[in-house]
Amino acid sequence: MQLYANRKVYKLESTDVKVKIEVEGPETQISREISFRGDLSEEEKAPTFTTGRWHS
Repeated sequence: MQLYANRKVYKLESTDVKVKIEVEGPETQISREISFRGDLSEEEKAPTFTTGRWHS
């Protein structure tokens, strides 16, 4: 992320990532939250939420 921010001339100070893994029977759910800190516009620092599901 820092390399991308440097290339775009964003004032990114740090990136925080939270990962949560839940297993319910044959199903595993993985959620992640990524947030950015620094002197960024609202668009540049908007958190991203992604959830994936895998079945075994």
